[in-house]
Amino acid sequence: MPTECCVPGCLNRTGHVFPWSDKSRVKAWIIAVKRDNWQPTKHSVVCKAHFDKDDYETTTTYGKYTISG
Repeated sequence: MPTECCVPGCLNRTGHVFPWSDKSRVKAWIIAVKRDNWQPTKHSVVCKAHFDKDDYETTTTYGKYTISG
């Protein structure tokens, strides 16, 4: 299902789904999106334009990697 970034004014059509397994992180994302009286759905996404390079984990079970920006 194609969806647009949920950040007001953003029309990017792909993004990261909300981290539903971490309630405190979901709450932080909702605050960062800055929409009044809004709750994300399972289809809500935030595109990469709203993240800094430091927001991404660079160590995984496969080792370290670099995010090119």
